[in-house]
Amino acid sequence: MVGVKTYFPENTPEFSHFRKRFRQKFDSNYPEEEQDEPGIFAVQGYNAVKLLQKYLTENIQEWKPIHEPTVEIVSVIGKKYNSVYWTEGLGFSDDINGASVYTHSMHNVGRSLWPVQPWYAHRRRRMNQEKTSGKRMKVAVPCTSLFPEFVKCEDSIDGFVIKVFDEMMTKMNQPYDAIPFYGTYDQLMEEVYSEKYDAAAGDVTITEKRQESVIFTQPYTESGLEMIVPVRSGSSNQSWLFLKPFTSGMWRLIVAITIYNGFVIWLIERSHDKNLQGSIITQIGIILWLAFSSLFTLRGDKMHSNLSRMAVVVWLFVALVIIQSYTASLASMLTTPKLEPTITSVDMLKNMNATVGYCNGSSIYDYLKVVLGFEDLKISSYNSTDGYAEALNSREIAAIFLEVPAAKVFLAKYCKSFIRTGETFKVGGFGFAFGSRFSRLLDANKALTNISESRKLKELEDEYLNSGKCVDEEPEENQSLNCHSFWVLFVLTVGTSTIALSIYIIMRIIEFIKFKPKHINLFQLIAFIKVWQRRSRMRRSSTIVPNGEIEIQYTH
Repeated sequence: MVGVKTYFPENTPEFSHFRKRFRQKFDSNYPEEEQDEPGIFAVQGYNAVKLLQKYLTENIQEWKPIHEPTVEIVSVIGKKYNSVYWTEGLGFSDDINGASVYTHSMHNVGRSLWPVQPWYAHRRRRMNQEKTSGKRMKVAVPCTSLFPEFVKCEDSIDGFVIKVFDEMMTKMNQPYDAIPFYGTYDQLMEEVYSEKYDAAAGDVTITEKRQESVIFTQPYTESGLEMIVPVRSGSSNQSWLFLKPFTSGMWRLIVAITIYNGFVIWLIERSHDKNLQGSIITQIGIILWLAFSSLFTLRGDKMHSNLSRMAVVVWLFVALVIIQSYTASLASMLTTPKLEPTITSVDMLKNMNATVGYCNGSSIYDYLKVVLGFEDLKISSYNSTDGYAEALNSREIAAIFLEVPAAKVFLAKYCKSFIRTGETFKVGGFGFAFGSRFSRLLDANKALTNISESRKLKELEDEYLNSGKCVDEEPEENQSLNCHSFWVLFVLTVGTSTIALSIYIIMRIIEFIKFKPKHINLFQLIAFIKVWQRRSRMRRSSTIVPNGEIEIQYTH
């Protein structure tokens, strides 16, 4: 639509002050009226009275003529509008200011009103529409698309984008021939601009630069650019999840230290308790029972040596810390969301000086460089989704950037290893490109709207974009606790048990030397140990005092 209205400057302090006073007065006199903006007649009346007040009295000689009348010509296109100005005696101009350039030919300013083509172009083409509507259009299809779900050029041309374009052209009753194109997307736009092709049907992103040479339909997909990064994940429904809080090395060390402490306790206490003796198999079972039962109870009343009590107290403290850590880690794995991005923002990428990836030949490169501020050396291009995945898994790149529909397809395929960060950057979305001579853009947009409202678009999305299966494997768990978190505690308990064992051995050696000072050999040592153990049991059974303490007497 094109309209004309009287022009007056609305952005001056004088007008802002006048509008404020006018609305206050108007609301006071007519409170039931909603439209309280001053019209052109109010402005003209106010200006006339203001001029009379200023020049009517003694300054009549300084009267200045009112500026030449100016009108604003407005062209409304969709939800946007453009303006040019016409001033009586001067002509047309793109702007009204002190440096305005005027011309008497509207062709020199028509680009401001109609940035695509002159005002008379559509009328001439509408007259020839009936003649040209039956002509088959040559439509280029980009066969270098990274995602075959959008465009696939194998035995035949197929894909989500092609099906949507075919539905649109069918509703427009416009025949066409699809022609494979193997160049870049920018080269494709140049071919459409040079009229080698009438249109381009592919996953082409709408950008300002491309709109300078071709015209686009409205986006037929969600618009936006998303950042995808690896995840830190863990699944709460695994059968062996209870082992995940600790690494395998941690579990092995816990078992080894537990058995070692059980052996020390058994060796020190066996001379005081006949229940700790027996066959080899029986004693092995007793060692294991002592080892793991000491994880949960002190059993101080059952022990007869301060050395074993000392070892058990320290091990029980260490075991308490380990058990509490295990419980907290397991609870976190069961309750914490299992898909967490390793990187959450573009600023984090820049602080890490990380490299990012994008689809080779797409318009994302300019956005990464100009808008997001990445350096050339930190931007890598890839030609396949597998290349994306391998680069992310190998840490060659820290993130990739994809349009929203492409990101959905990528994450549907690699659903366990990668995740979107939640930050979406505004870009144009996918649209169908036509040459500047195409006169049925309104019909094309109407057809796309009909496809969307009739659920046909949703059906095509389910068939081509949402039907993929996840092919990647579960990522390794990175939250398990390892030995480095508890090495001080392990050194403490092993050291305490070793000290107790050393003191016990030294005491036995001293006692043996005291009874057998000369001609000591291996057989005598073994015989002494057996006799000493038998005497110890006899003394323990015959020297129990009322207060429960053990009194040991040695006889020569």
